[in-house]
Amino acid sequence: MSVQPEAARDAFDQAFDRVVATMLQVKTVPPDDLAMSDAGVSSFGLVNLMMALEDEFGRMWPLEYLAAPCQMTALGVLRSLTREVLCGEDQMKTRPIGET
Repeated sequence: MSVQPEAARDAFDQAFDRVVATMLQVKTVPPDDLAMSDAGVSSFGLVNLMMALEDEFGRMWPLEYLAAPCQMTALGVLRSLTREVLCGEDQMKTRPIGET
């Protein structure tokens, strides 16, 4: 099943926001430019968030991302890396989010 890129991006953002809101226990997802530490995310919390994103998108983070989560300094960085690494642009065009 082919999905339009805009629809795939919207579905990705909705799924990403749902996971982040659940893991941070908030109703509204913080802005993308907010530092992870300012959002209340510890290094342990970040790893848990990354694991929850793996579960949501059905793919695993490469070890280099898990070994150095400090590169994810803001929510927007995590969103971009998740889109790129767990949901590569080519995959977003060819399958709906959540379908493996």
